Amino acid sequence: MTFAFVGTHTPARWAEWYRTNVAVGESGVVVATDPVPTYVSPSRVAEPQPFDAVDVAVDRCGVVFVLTADGDLYQHDPTRESPARLACVWTSADSGGDTGDVAAADGPVGIAATDDSLYVADASGRVQAISRHLFQTRWLTDGFVSPVGVVATTESVYVLDAGSPPATEANRGDESATAGEATGAGTGAASATGRLVELAGGGETRTVVRGLLEPVDAAADTAGNVSVLCRTADGPAVFLFPPPILTGTTTPDEPSVPPGEFRTRATGDAVVPSCLESIDAGELVVGVGSDAPGEPTLFRYRAHDGAFERLPSFTTTSVALQTGRPGPSGGPPALYVVDGARRLHRLDAASQSRRNGDTGRYDATLVGRFDAGECETEWHRVTMDVDPGDSRTQVRLQYAATDDEWQPVAGAAPTATPETADGIGATAADHLRDAGVSTLGELADAEPGALAAALTASGRPTSLAAAATLAERARDALRVDVDTSRLDWRALGHASPEDALLDDAEGRYLWVRLELVGNEFSSPQVRRFRAYFPRQSYLRHLPDVFRKDEQSAAFLERYLSLFESTFVDIEEEIGRTSRYIDPTGVPAAHLPWLGEWLATEADDTWPTAARRELVGHAPALYKKRGTAEGLLAMVRLYLANSSAPAGGSTHRRAGAVGRHQTAADAARFDVATSSSGPGAGSGASGSSVDAAPRVDAQVETGGATGGGSEQRDDGGRALGDPIAADRQGTTARKAVYLVEHSDLRCIDSPAVEALYSRLLSCPEGFLVLLRPGLDDERVRTVERIVDAQQPAHATGRTVHLRPWVRLAGGETDDDPPTRGYHTYLGVNSTLAERDFTVEDATLGQNTMLTEREATGQFDVKARLDRDARID
Repeated sequence: MTFAFVGTHTPARWAEWYRTNVAVGESGVVVATDPVPTYVSPSRVAEPQPFDAVDVAVDRCGVVFVLTADGDLYQHDPTRESPARLACVWTSADSGGDTGDVAAADGPVGIAATDDSLYVADASGRVQAISRHLFQTRWLTDGFVSPVGVVATTESVYVLDAGSPPATEANRGDESATAGEATGAGTGAASATGRLVELAGGGETRTVVRGLLEPVDAAADTAGNVSVLCRTADGPAVFLFPPPILTGTTTPDEPSVPPGEFRTRATGDAVVPSCLESIDAGELVVGVGSDAPGEPTLFRYRAHDGAFERLPSFTTTSVALQTGRPGPSGGPPALYVVDGARRLHRLDAASQSRRNGDTGRYDATLVGRFDAGECETEWHRVTMDVDPGDSRTQVRLQYAATDDEWQPVAGAAPTATPETADGIGATAADHLRDAGVSTLGELADAEPGALAAALTASGRPTSLAAAATLAERARDALRVDVDTSRLDWRALGHASPEDALLDDAEGRYLWVRLELVGNEFSSPQVRRFRAYFPRQSYLRHLPDVFRKDEQSAAFLERYLSLFESTFVDIEEEIGRTSRYIDPTGVPAAHLPWLGEWLATEADDTWPTAARRELVGHAPALYKKRGTAEGLLAMVRLYLANSSAPAGGSTHRRAGAVGRHQTAADAARFDVATSSSGPGAGSGASGSSVDAAPRVDAQVETGGATGGGSEQRDDGGRALGDPIAADRQGTTARKAVYLVEHSDLRCIDSPAVEALYSRLLSCPEGFLVLLRPGLDDERVRTVERIVDAQQPAHATGRTVHLRPWVRLAGGETDDDPPTRGYHTYLGVNSTLAERDFTVEDATLGQNTMLTEREATGQFDVKARLDRDARID
């Protein structure tokens, strides 16, 4: 039995469906994820906790530093039972070093961490930089009135200074009359003495923002934007300062979160924050003090709603917030919270499903249309590869068949200009173009925080809610009007169907509506969808008596469809049997089985792409087995399709391969054009083979698969015979060389010949040289290839060249061969950037002396007036 079918199984095909709240990925479609993470599973960092925490800082490597009330510094390592005390980094200016009776008003208030320094601010107006290596003070600066926090970006460190205390209601006088005139956010020039100060080397300071009214906290996101939480006359507000703004001196203008938006989305209750953290531009989390025990104290800002949403997982008073490094697979970072009792908590970030704007639920809708090509076609059955998720999620399917050629009205083109959308005027479009957003597609894809930062940097301060509105208007303009009420929809009787027979589905076009019903943290997934036609059944092979009664015939047809579906799937699999002997189309799990037919020698360290090429080129490689040409082609085939493992151990320095070429680039080359022998050119980038053939036609014959056995690289070029191409020697760079004893006959100088002869143990020996930049695992695999492929009469070894050069050899024949050994001009003699590694650096080779820091390390090998000074 042969059916035609139409279907969807690739991201490009899923993108052709009309989608609402859907995320399309390589593995299928799911309910879209909210860009702002939520935080769950709070846990104490240490129990019992040996300190009273004031603030916490996390560097780019995820190292957690805790500043305590008595000035001690602790480092938290998740693998240890309790945090480790590092040093005391603060003492009162009036206590003579005894901090036991110091008032809290004089104590430390904030800490920030960079790659080499820690920055600590105290309430008395001092800020000190501390070396992370020796935990000694680099420099100390004062001049601040009332520091309230320190934040670090990848480029700079900033101190938030609250300035003079605000005027009381009794003596405020005429100041209230001018409050809010400058910004509309309630900032009065007379009382707005807060400022944001940038710290430079040696303790130099530069004010980048003036006129902040009662600043409370500051936070820096991953893009370098600094957000400042202030208490204005109208209520709390957040001001956003992008990096271009911070290059000069500015004053706050339009707040990114105005006072009117500090309310909860669900109930409209006021939110009065005491601390702020920014995960990314526009992704804000605030903490508040709670008078009612058990009430949530963490809130995240929702730009699309212009309000805050409670995070119910944390119900303790929050006084300080700090995010860590990104989580697994680049996910959102964890959140550290200091509560009112000075205890440190850690909350894990969790991706949350996004609510559907049309329904308000965690669901998504896809609508697709399939064309059978002929009117009055009877559609037979549908199949889905679906993961229903947990017990609370499911996929619902509806269908409708019609001969009507109607299609939804298309929206504006993604390349249209922003003013094409309703609600975006010419002035707003000009502002968007100034910010680098010139099309509706770019505007629709922009996150509110990034868009607000870009507009603010271009001189047009914009709130996060206004930026979200602009993006939503662009999406509305692009949205297709899928009003399918004119269709007669039928629903399947059960959820998440994997195989279902269609009833009364006659027409050229089959419309399918998939509803993905998820929950807050889970979503069903649809990987593949197929619809088979025309309607056929095993019932037609039975006598007419079985079709006389319509009700009985309908039941019998459905009953026989159980067996029919099984046999059709078997027939399709039989029709695809040829792919199991096609190296480019065989599933990865069956590659070892196919390789056994050709007796290929590939262990578990060979990646799938290398295995495919090995099987495809096995006949050509066997013709040259036991020769230098065949050995080189085998090694290059492996290296061209392998890459360094993530996090793998490797002994290489940055820039060792070349100033403009990474180590991975040096290890990749094209098997089809590789060359052999010392002195030849070297390899270009390697080739890759798709794991499965690509089928571009939307309508296919059931069981048929496209694609051939011809291997192609990333650019679509066919890969030729590796042996024939290896003879051409046309590549510009190589990663592997082979040296035999016979190669030394062309050397005229006896001294030079003696130098090279010691590399080969005997006339039957040979040497395989690998360029620098290969990781240890790939080197070991190459060694196994050489051991397995070398002929019985020869003795070979592999040498992994290092990216350094020692010129000249010993002055006499008795000198040990320590200089000039394994040094090959143009092979491993590329000048590299200097890189310092403890216990692996040599002065004069990869280290150099630099200018002394003006204020060095006090009490640690410091020489007065040379590398330390007294201010």
